[in-house]
Amino acid sequence: MEEKVLMEQLRAALLGQHEVRRTFRQKTAFIAWVRAYAEGLGVRVTVEESGQMIRSRNIVFGDADKARTIITAHYDTCTWMPTGAVTTPGCWPLLVLTELAQLVLLLPLLAIMFFGVSNPHTANDNTSGVLLVLLLMARLKDRPDVAFVLFDNEETGLWGSQAFTKAHPQAVRRFLLNLDCVGDGDTLLYTGMPRGLRMPQAMRLQKAMESVAPQYGMRTATGAFPKWLYPSDQMLFPRGTAFAALKGKKLLYLNRIHTPRDMVLEERNISCLAEIIEQSI
Repeated sequence: MEEKVLMEQLRAALLGQHEVRRTFRQKTAFIAWVRAYAEGLGVRVTVEESGQMIRSRNIVFGDADKARTIITAHYDTCTWMPTGAVTTPGCWPLLVLTELAQLVLLLPLLAIMFFGVSNPHTANDNTSGVLLVLLLMARLKDRPDVAFVLFDNEETGLWGSQAFTKAHPQAVRRFLLNLDCVGDGDTLLYTGMPRGLRMPQAMRLQKAMESVAPQYGMRTATGAFPKWLYPSDQMLFPRGTAFAALKGKKLLYLNRIHTPRDMVLEERNISCLAEIIEQSI
């Protein structure tokens, strides 16, 4: 199937019937759909359940214990928030102010996070990451050295990825590439743990990003934790790295997520990153 057609089909399903993936029933329907997609490609699918109070269901494609590279995204979606979450990696003063504000609002935010109304639009956070994972799965389906994971419960505190680290202690030592909020912004940020950014795969990803991104009219930025902080599942992995798309030039930022304004998913971003990753992994 031509990739443009496949992208349109996946986009229609993900932004249609499966855009909201928050309740148990919604996640169950999504899991059934994505299982059928992966098995149609000939990819083995395993659903790993964990937790009691907070129940997580991670979706693993391929053999995560034997793979040299693990590509991930979180598939759960968040509740409606009164204002968009703003992330400013690489600018510690703003990060500190943001964290202080969140501490002041901690209890109300926790109440909204667990008991609030589901956000109706999730194009960037993180339907964009799920779409990219599924496209890459089609491109790399014949690569047993690459596994894919869709994590549950990132939005409520990285519970899904935490369960994965316990279930797969060997995989924790592998190179991991996380895709989170890659659909809205014209600056590609590649960041992660220092050990991860020194891996051969990371070196190739940075080189490909610098050559491919300008062809799509996109800027690039790279920085390691702790100077650059992008809060997502890769933080739990010693060799974890992540791609995100941000706005701005000198001050990079991410907005609109967690609100009904999260409706932008640029196919240019997905195509650009798919090319970068396929060249490098």
